[in-house]
Amino acid sequence: MQLKRNAPVKIAVAEDEPDIRKTFVWLLERLGHEVVCAAENGEELLDKCKLGKVDLVFVDLDMPVMDGYMALDAIRKQDAAIPVLAFTAAVLPNMKEDLMARGFNDMLHKPFRPEDLHKKVAMYAGRSKAKRQD
Repeated sequence: MQLKRNAPVKIAVAEDEPDIRKTFVWLLERLGHEVVCAAENGEELLDKCKLGKVDLVFVDLDMPVMDGYMALDAIRKQDAAIPVLAFTAAVLPNMKEDLMARGFNDMLHKPFRPEDLHKKVAMYAGRSKAKRQD
C-alpha cells in the first residue's frame, strides 16, 4: 500500500527493544516525519528530548528504568498538551479506555500496520502544532 506523505511531524519515541525502535523510526522517516529523539526508556526520553519542540510522542508501556506510565506522568508535568500515544503489544479488555483515563491520548498496538501508524500520526499531529502556535 502506498501511503500519502503529510506535512512533516516532529516525533519522539521511547521503545526499549532496539529492533522495534529502529523499524519504527525508519518507517516514520519513510513517511516523511522527523524523529527528533529515539530513546530506550522513559528516563532517556525525558533527558534527551526537548518536548517543547516535539509534535507527538510514542511511548512503549513496558520498559526498564522508567516505564511508559511513569514517563507519561513526567511528560504531562512538562507539557500537558502534547499528544502522547501508548505503544504496546498488550491487549487487555478496555485497554484504550484505561490508558486514556490515565492521560494517554490514544494507543498503537504492536505489531502494527504502516497505514495504522500513518493514520495516528495524521490524527494527532495537527492538534499539537496548533496548540504550540497559540
